[in-house]
Amino acid sequence: MKTNITAPWQSALGLLVLRLFAAYEFWESGMQKWNGENWFAEINNQFPFPFYLLPDSVNWNLAMWAELVFPVLLLLGLATRLSALGLIIVTGVAWAAVHAGAGYNVCDNGYKMALIYIVVLIPILLQGAGCLSLDALLKKRFCPKCRVGNQ
Repeated sequence: MKTNITAPWQSALGLLVLRLFAAYEFWESGMQKWNGENWFAEINNQFPFPFYLLPDSVNWNLAMWAELVFPVLLLLGLATRLSALGLIIVTGVAWAAVHAGAGYNVCDNGYKMALIYIVVLIPILLQGAGCLSLDALLKKRFCPKCRVGNQ
């Protein structure tokens, strides 16, 4: 006997809210990079391996494009787990390079927000986008085995 603690729509709605929140936050950060100047040169040597091996301009562009492309994919619910993983990596690098030494407090540029973003992204990484997504639509359309028991 299969037992569901939450109804599918509740889980889907919860994942959608997390996706929308993460998409907005990372899109804003990506747009700041798009419209701003590269300040990674000042901190590039603080990036974790292998990122500190890359030129600051490459790291800037990797972070900017990750923060612009992955949020759109989260919004659509397409390649959702990959997007969540990519944003967790971006956040982990930011945590290590910028926020780790500043403590927990947001006002001190601490790691609190980085931790919140990772906590938001973990359910998306582990559960996927939920049924309110292109991932679910594509799965239903192209994976006949996946449709059994999920109708």
